[in-house]
Amino acid sequence: MVSRGTTQQSSAPYNRRIVLDLIRRQGSLSRKEIVDAVSLSPQTVANITSDLESIGLIASRRLKVEKSRGQPPIVFELNPNGGSSIGISLEPGRVSAALTNLVGEVIKKQEAEVDARDKRETLSVMVDIIRDLMARSSSTERLWGVGVALPGPFSVTDMSFVGPTALEGWSDLSVLDELHRITGLHVFYSVDSVAGALGESLFGVAKNLNNFFYMHFGVGLGGTLVTNRSAYKGANGNATEIGHVPIVPDGKLCYCGNRGCLERYLSLHSLSEALGRDRKSTRLNSSHPYRSR
Repeated sequence: MVSRGTTQQSSAPYNRRIVLDLIRRQGSLSRKEIVDAVSLSPQTVANITSDLESIGLIASRRLKVEKSRGQPPIVFELNPNGGSSIGISLEPGRVSAALTNLVGEVIKKQEAEVDARDKRETLSVMVDIIRDLMARSSSTERLWGVGVALPGPFSVTDMSFVGPTALEGWSDLSVLDELHRITGLHVFYSVDSVAGALGESLFGVAKNLNNFFYMHFGVGLGGTLVTNRSAYKGANGNATEIGHVPIVPDGKLCYCGNRGCLERYLSLHSLSEALGRDRKSTRLNSSHPYRSR
């Protein structure tokens, strides 16, 4: 489903977003194809594409058409160099990051092992990685910001971040405010399963899906319901998490205080336990680790 433009007053920003998102999803489109898809006038679409091209977010090119009369049609595509961003994944023993361009292509990756229980050390590592990636960016003026994905839950005051798949001591996320202050970049954060789902929606296998459920399989287990291309987060951003749903009566004791939670049977941590391996050697991230007080 493609969103429609509107002729209401002060709708120009909304229409620009609709056209830009349509071009991103389809790859390349002519003005006529955009007009047909978003139900805006040809002149409005011409103005929008001219504006987007003038600020470098899209680029135009002529199609190569053999044996055709007149000028070949012009199509519009996202400009890969129109902007970049940095994504960071925080895990119990590691910080991973990537610099990506406007079409989601990875320009540079970086990662480092860290004791995530030490928030100051983790902050220092993130700052060093961001500065290194910024140096690789072709235009720091077009570096839109930093996105941080980390295990949840968020804003749950009667629970603590304790357990083999948790970022222990991270119930207070003020360290991310420090990251913004030090780097001067906008910093956004989300539960890792939500970040993964939106990534798939933007540039992955779900690019053309409006509704789907994303399962985040790592050290722990999480999930995100996407409806109308938006993640359903609930009141505190923790909705549709499935790792701590009890499925086995009187099952394995879970670090959340319950027994038989799904994550205790379906996760890389549970696999490492079954294989008799040190749980610290499993270095992918979870999405809902906590223990009841």
